Amino acid sequence: MIIAIHLLLNQYQANAWHHAHCEGLIDWPPAPWRILRAIVAGSYNVHLPKKHQATLKGLLHKMAQVEPEYYLPQATYIQHRSPRPQMKSGKPPEIKPGKTLYAAGLLLDEEDSTLFIRYPFELSETEDLVLRLIFNGLTYLGRKEAAAQWEIVEEMPESNAIPNPEGTKIVAIPDSNLDAEQLWETLNSSAADVFAKNKQAVFPGVGQTAYQLKDPNSEQLSRNKDEASNAAVQIVTLSAIAPHPIPLKYAHEICYNLHRSLVKRCPSPIFTGQEMGEPRRNHSHTFIQPIPDSKQRYIKRLQLIATEGYSSDALASISAILFVKAGEQWVNLQLSDFSKNLGESHQQWKTITPMFLTRFPKTLRGKPRYLSGTDYQKDGAEHQALKYLLFLDHLGLSVKPTFQATSEGLGMYLDGELVVEAQCQPWDRFWQWQSAHSHGKKVGRVGYNVKLTFSQAVTSPIGLGYACHYGLGTLLPI
Repeated sequence: MIIAIHLLLNQYQANAWHHAHCEGLIDWPPAPWRILRAIVAGSYNVHLPKKHQATLKGLLHKMAQVEPEYYLPQATYIQHRSPRPQMKSGKPPEIKPGKTLYAAGLLLDEEDSTLFIRYPFELSETEDLVLRLIFNGLTYLGRKEAAAQWEIVEEMPESNAIPNPEGTKIVAIPDSNLDAEQLWETLNSSAADVFAKNKQAVFPGVGQTAYQLKDPNSEQLSRNKDEASNAAVQIVTLSAIAPHPIPLKYAHEICYNLHRSLVKRCPSPIFTGQEMGEPRRNHSHTFIQPIPDSKQRYIKRLQLIATEGYSSDALASISAILFVKAGEQWVNLQLSDFSKNLGESHQQWKTITPMFLTRFPKTLRGKPRYLSGTDYQKDGAEHQALKYLLFLDHLGLSVKPTFQATSEGLGMYLDGELVVEAQCQPWDRFWQWQSAHSHGKKVGRVGYNVKLTFSQAVTSPIGLGYACHYGLGTLLPI
C-alpha cells in the first residue's frame, strides 16, 4: 500500500511528538503515529458508517505492526512568527506588543511537494474503499495551515527515509503490543482526556523508532561541501560604529541581536545552527564574537566565524545588515575584512566575556562530588570548560578523555597525553546580560574567567558555555 500526500501550499508544519511547538523540532518524516491519528480523524470527518468501523480497526492494527518507508521531498527549514498583541480596555483602549508565537515548518519546491509512504502489505478491496472514503475527509497534514490532499497510488519514487535502529531521526510509533480495540482507544485519546485521567501529558501506547534519511548523492555532496569549505570565506569582520563607545558588557546583546537579524534574513543552517529543527552537534555554524580594544573595555569589531565557510547568500545577508541595537543606541555595522582561513594558531587562550555553566556541578547528599584523584568538582567550571572543547570539531578532540590535576589547573588527557589545561575563576566584575534571551540552558548567574593552555597550538573559534555562539564565553588568544 502506498499513500501519497500532496502538500498543496508547498509547506509542512508539524512539531515532533511530545515536543512543544516553540522548540522548533519538525516531525519529519511524519511519524507513523501521526498518520494513524490522521486517518482516525478523517473517519469522523466523513461520518464513516459503523458497519465499516471493524474494517478500519483491523487496517489500523495492521499498519501499527510495521514501520513504513518514505519518500521525502527536498525541504528548507523555516519559522512562522505570529504577533499576539495585548489589548487593555479603556478609553481609548491601550494596545501593547504582547508576545510573538513561533511555529517551525518546512518549505518545499513547487515541482516536488508530494510525500509518499509505503506500507509492506496489500489492501483488500474493502480496506481500499474504506481508506479512499476516509481520505476525502482529510484536508491537511500536521498543522491546519499545511493544506494537503491524500490518496492511494500504485507507484512511488525510491525511498529515502527507512527504519534504522542507528538512524538520527526519532519519530513516534504506536505500541505493537496493543490489540485492535486498545489501539483504537489510544488513537482516539485527546491531550485533555489523558491529563484528566493520568495527571500527565504522556500518551499511553506511544513508542519511538529511528529513521535514517539517505541521499543517493550524499557522498558527492559531502565531497563538494568539503571542497567548498576549503575555498569559502570562514571569517567575516564587521566594524562597530556608534555615537558612544560600546561597553564590553553589551557583548551578548549586540551579538544576539545580530544573530536574530541574520536568521530573519537568511534562515540557513549556518546561522540557525539547526538541520530540520534539530541542533547541530559539531558547532560548525556561526560564532559571533566581540573584538574589544586593547584595554578590553569597549567593543570595536564583531567577528563572524564558521568553520564550514559562508555561501554567497550568507555573505550577502551579512553585508545587508547595517544596524543593530546595543543598550540604548544603534550601532552601525560596516564590512571591514574577511578571510578564507581560521587565522593563526595559538597555545594560550583567555575569555574576554564570562563563561556561564549549562549544568549544575555534581553533588551527593548536598556535598560536592570530585573527579577521581583531584580536588576539582565533577561538572565544575574547569570540568565543563574542558568538555565543551570536545564539541568543537575543528580542534580534533574526538577520543574519550580522562582528567587529572596539573600544576596549571585541571588537565584533559587523550590516549594518555596531556592536551589542554584549564584554570577558572569567578568573574570579579559586574556583568550585564539578558537572561530573557534563553537560547540554550544557563545555570546560575555566576560567570567564570577561563584560561586554556593547549599542548599544541589551535585556531579559533573557541566559545564555551551558555550562549557561546552569541558573545558569551568567548576566548581570544593571549
